[in-house]
Amino acid sequence: MSETQTVASIEGDRFLINGRLINEGRSWKGKRIEGLLFNSRMANAIVDDENPATRGVWAYPRKDTAGTNLGEYQALSPTGRQAGLSFAM
Repeated sequence: MSETQTVASIEGDRFLINGRLINEGRSWKGKRIEGLLFNSRMANAIVDDENPATRGVWAYPRKDTAGTNLGEYQALSPTGRQAGLSFAM
């Protein structure tokens, strides 16, 4: 392995980067977190209403973009930020 190559691997139920446990030697709230891979998956829903009588129910007053959606989500998610989640596009 060269110095610039990164190798991710799994041994049993533990994750390693370049042969070392992720979060090696760390704990959280008294529990060991070595080898654990943390993430949070957030999803958006898109509504495509083909009924002209109800289509306006889903109309949004501005054009959605990834940046505006992320900003609104962040504004509504102080609990997630306080818990250590980071938000990225």
